[in-house]
Amino acid sequence: MIESLIQVAKEMGEDIGGRCFKIIEGVLISLIHHTNDETFRPALQVVYTINNSNDELSTRMSARLLYTCFTVRKGSRISDWGTAGEVVVANVQATMKLSDNSSGERVKETMWESLKAAAMVMQTANMEAMIAQLGQIMDSVRGFRDGQLFLPFCEFLADTGVERFRIFMLPYFQRYAMRASLRFRVQC
Repeated sequence: MIESLIQVAKEMGEDIGGRCFKIIEGVLISLIHHTNDETFRPALQVVYTINNSNDELSTRMSARLLYTCFTVRKGSRISDWGTAGEVVVANVQATMKLSDNSSGERVKETMWESLKAAAMVMQTANMEAMIAQLGQIMDSVRGFRDGQLFLPFCEFLADTGVERFRIFMLPYFQRYAMRASLRFRVQC
């Protein structure tokens, strides 16, 4: 059922702010509340495959629904965080490719949605599952439009959990701050 709703939304060109997409989110949230990790798995697989076409709308839809899966009930319906991390990285990298061909605000919004999902995986997944994915996510967030979303991403991750921010992001943040201060000194 959720797969059919997603297909209709794509065919209509319905973005994540539209009514049709809000219905999809509501159905997904309801499924999360009324299933366990085993019975939710088929719906999660549908969410994992939304972005198989790597177009901007599919990537944005995928990222928002992943974020929903990871945040509702604190991600308790996710049993394989390694796969979740791989899907998030694929979304972030798909958005990087989209940004090569477009400079619009929509791509920035798509990247932000993807990074929010990545942050929630970083906050919720076991650390072993995330360490393998961390470098790819960080390379993308620093490389996207010269790091335009790096500081907002740091802030979002810190707001969602200080401990994981310190473990995962603080070293990257410190290097970023050092490079920024060196560039500032060179310019003066």
